[in-house]
Amino acid sequence: MKPRIAVLFGGRSPEHWISFKSGLFVLIFLDRDAYDVDAVYVRQDGTFASADVYLQTLDRFLAENRVVIFKDEDNVGDWRGRLEASASALSEDFLLAAAGKAWNLVFPVFHGRFGEDGTIQGLAKTLGIPCAGCSFQASSMGMDKILTKQIAEAAGLAVAPYRLVRSHDWAQRPDSLAGDIPRALGLPLFVKPARLGSSIGVSRATTEASLRSALDLAFQYDVRAIVEAEVRSSEYAVGVLGDRDRATTSVVAEYTSNPENFDYDSKYGPSSLDDIIPSNLSPADTTVMLDFVRAAFSALKIRGICRIDCFRGPDGPILNEVNTMPGLNALSPFIRAWGAAGVTKRELLDRIVALGLGKS
Repeated sequence: MKPRIAVLFGGRSPEHWISFKSGLFVLIFLDRDAYDVDAVYVRQDGTFASADVYLQTLDRFLAENRVVIFKDEDNVGDWRGRLEASASALSEDFLLAAAGKAWNLVFPVFHGRFGEDGTIQGLAKTLGIPCAGCSFQASSMGMDKILTKQIAEAAGLAVAPYRLVRSHDWAQRPDSLAGDIPRALGLPLFVKPARLGSSIGVSRATTEASLRSALDLAFQYDVRAIVEAEVRSSEYAVGVLGDRDRATTSVVAEYTSNPENFDYDSKYGPSSLDDIIPSNLSPADTTVMLDFVRAAFSALKIRGICRIDCFRGPDGPILNEVNTMPGLNALSPFIRAWGAAGVTKRELLDRIVALGLGKS
């Protein structure tokens, strides 16, 4: 019998609709000759949607958004029919069905908190169901930018100078923090919610006044924020697949976004730039970058998939952050970097599923 896979997407995070898009990518490219596939859409209030609600949301999403999920050359056939056929009567009662082992594998395609942060992975582990992607431990660690940097530093890997700021400390002494942080780290600074992705809530601060505004924005999304010294470098991304002892890497992608305006709109909006894949790094520098990425993957004890983002400093690579569920669509650097390495979209998903099922 074919393995039955529940693809979970949506969720409570501010990255809900990015997750929706990534979930559709997985539903389209999972091989129906190899797997039975069910769509499990999680609404923004955290409840599991019925098949009818999923289909209604699908119709509205495709009608209201100009989204690129695949390319013409992907030859996806009746992709809309495949998405509609993924509607499942079990989705609304996911917890009951999962406890009854209705699926051989859950494939969480969440971005941000309440999904990418280990919550769903921990639930799957509790229920005894294999889970595609990263483990509970790796997911919770990778979602937390502070913890990621602390583990990387302990392993001897370079990270940009940073400072953790908690919302209650900011509320009690904003004046001292707004002055102390630039003195310690310099300017410009990048300010981010500690546990969020997709550049939501991210700001670049060039003055003490803009640092105040940036922290106020970050605290709208998390009670912890990370303030990082700017690294004047291009940024690079590498996809990694496997476990800490047997990791396969994609080619190196080079981001082209303007570092002075690296927010959600510049990353995903109509004026976003096309990343350079493979990067312009020399062969020698590429080898150094890939070795650094593998070292980070091992130090963070990741099993599954991730995208690791790095800068290139004067003394070598500098870790920026880890994404344990990268954005999935035909234009995303993660997918394109694997494609440049000779791995098709369907083959990539096959490898992720095999890892989840313990066959790799």
